[in-house]
Amino acid sequence: MKLAKKTSLAVTGFFVAAIFLIPYIRMLITALTPANEVFEIPANYLPTSFDFSNFFTVWDSGPVARYILNTVIIAGDLGRTHCRGPSGLLFGSLPVQRAWPGLVVGFGNPNVRPNLDGDRNLS
Repeated sequence: MKLAKKTSLAVTGFFVAAIFLIPYIRMLITALTPANEVFEIPANYLPTSFDFSNFFTVWDSGPVARYILNTVIIAGDLGRTHCRGPSGLLFGSLPVQRAWPGLVVGFGNPNVRPNLDGDRNLS
């Protein structure tokens, strides 16, 4: 590639990354802003001092640890659920399923259902 094309690609990538990162940076700065400076008019985009006590106040005001645990549990369950479809499609299309039908039971193949009585139900 020519130098001008590489440079324009890098500059464009930088601006796109900045557009996506600016809200997160603003969120962090607002979280560190003291309470009396948050709603000032005219707005000051950089606080005069950073206040880390906001994080401790939120942590002490409610069951934040439980909220984080709930998020991990739900996100983990959704991740497993969304992985079953593509893996079932993959293993369902393999020619191996005729030789070992039990291989794809755990991956969501609707044609193979486990039977707890001990015999296989391949209907």
